[in-house]
Amino acid sequence: MKKVLIIIFIFSITLVSTALYFYNYIYNNPISIKKVLEIKKGETVNEILNKIGGLNKNIIKLYLKITGLDSEIKTGHYTFKGNKITIDKLIKKFVSGEVSVVRVSIPEGYTVNQIVNLLEKNNLIKKDDFYKKLNEMKNVGLFTKTNDYEGYFFPDTYYFYLGESSTEIIEQFFNRFKEKTSNYRNMFTKKEFYNKLILASIIEKEAYYNKEKPIMASVFYNRLKINMKLQSCATVEFLYNYKKKKLYYKDLKIKSKYNTYLYNGLPYGAISNPGIKSIEAAIFPKETSYYYFRLGEERHHIFSEKFYRRGSFNGNN
Repeated sequence: MKKVLIIIFIFSITLVSTALYFYNYIYNNPISIKKVLEIKKGETVNEILNKIGGLNKNIIKLYLKITGLDSEIKTGHYTFKGNKITIDKLIKKFVSGEVSVVRVSIPEGYTVNQIVNLLEKNNLIKKDDFYKKLNEMKNVGLFTKTNDYEGYFFPDTYYFYLGESSTEIIEQFFNRFKEKTSNYRNMFTKKEFYNKLILASIIEKEAYYNKEKPIMASVFYNRLKINMKLQSCATVEFLYNYKKKKLYYKDLKIKSKYNTYLYNGLPYGAISNPGIKSIEAAIFPKETSYYYFRLGEERHHIFSEKFYRRGSFNGNN
């Protein structure tokens, strides 16, 4: 009987010690994590804990099993800045979906105005503050005749922290642009490259297929060489924020340095934020004798040396 009592006593002490260790590890043992952790759809608890590292996975998995939270963890990006956090609060963060990084994808050809609206929709910025900070940007290493830096917001997928300032977000756009175009920018002066960027922004709005972009670039360069107006509808549509479904002849008479139906040469500034294929087309155009193009079937273009007055071709598309 005495031996049984001793065994029960030892078992009880062991059980209590284990329970205390379990409790303390989960609730009273703050750890420090400094990283942005992405939890993807379908990832196991093991895979998630491996990304954090240095944790007692068996205890945490037991805790998740007991509480039933193992199936409640939500996907997303979680930011940890090195502050101490207990295991229970860490798990609660994953379960509540307290995501602090917002994923934003910028389509090719979006204007700064469209990008700003998208950022505001995702609760990342206030529009007025963003434009104010953008207009105040100095010494960023990018030539522009306007303060909106149209053309320099490289279309890509970005991850922004909630609470980041407008200035920090703008700098991320500029840094991504510099990273993606560094080889090409080194080929020209800042002003020369800006002119390439302006043309790339037109190509981005006019051409749907990448393989047509170098050909379209040749059309515009051929026109520039003989001082012929570019006559790009996209430059006029830009003045209407691309909200007009159809342009009329009266629209082509709008007085603006962006209107390539009225003025020779390139428009005053970029009319969109082009992707890398459009930028490459503006830098490496195909050599052709084309001066005209029109829209064909399935968004393909037909190119020609001559202008057909019967409606086959018009000045731009």
